[in-house]
Amino acid sequence: MSHDSQHHHPAIKPNSCEGLRYKPSSDAELHKAMDQAFDYRGDITLKLRNGSECIGFLYNRDHASGRADLFVASQPTPVFVRYSEVEEIVFSGDDMAFGKSWDDWADKNSHERKAEAEALRRESEKLGHL
Repeated sequence: MSHDSQHHHPAIKPNSCEGLRYKPSSDAELHKAMDQAFDYRGDITLKLRNGSECIGFLYNRDHASGRADLFVASQPTPVFVRYSEVEEIVFSGDDMAFGKSWDDWADKNSHERKAEAEALRRESEKLGHL
C-alpha cells in the first residue's frame, strides 16, 4: 500500500508517541511497540519487509498468533498483517488524545452545562415561569 497524503510525519510532541519510529530488533521489542501502537489513538504506518506500507488504525494485536489487525481508510474490510512482515512501526497519524485529559473534558462539560442552564433560565423568565 502506498503512503496516503493525508498522513504526515509530524514533529515529536512531548508525552506522545506521535512521530516516533520503531525498528524492532527482537520479538520482545516488536511486542512492546505493537502494544504502544494499540494504545495509540491515531493511525500508524507499518513498513513491511517487501517495501510496501500499511497505514491505518490498529484495533487489535495478538502476540500469540503474531497478527496485527488494522482499519485502513482505503479498504472496506480490516487488514491483517503478520508480525513477521513488519520491519518498522511509525506513529504517523495525529495523536487524537494528545493534550486531552479528564480535567479538560470536565471543564468543557461544566461550561456547556452552565451555558445551557443560563439559556433555560432566560427562556423560563421570558415565558413568565420564574
